[in-house]
Amino acid sequence: MKLCLYSSVHGYGHTTRLLAVVQQLLALEPKAEIILNSPVPEWLVAVHSKKAISIRRQSLDVGLVQSDSFTTNIEKTLESIHDLQANTAHLIAEEAKWLAAEKVDLILGDIPPLAGALQAASGLPVW
Repeated sequence: MKLCLYSSVHGYGHTTRLLAVVQQLLALEPKAEIILNSPVPEWLVAVHSKKAISIRRQSLDVGLVQSDSFTTNIEKTLESIHDLQANTAHLIAEEAKWLAAEKVDLILGDIPPLAGALQAASGLPVW
């Protein structure tokens, strides 16, 4: 079984939740292969995962652009959203090709807004 995780890029909570689910899945299916698509730092994955997980830096959302934990740059966030919207069709098509080439069986996502579009393009189940 090969799982592909897509985590929101806003904060670390989305990724740590996905990794907690993965740890339970790995207890049931220890040979499962996991690929995490997120720009989170590698140390975060190492802290929350007992098994080596491949990290890929592809994202399906923009989260919020922040200069610190409390300050949101609204203009930059909107600019990032517009860029994502302008590139959505290309991004989804490329991701669907990549998922097929990697022979991924299932996608797990913690609120990336393009997961539904990715499911439609790839035909893979998205949880």
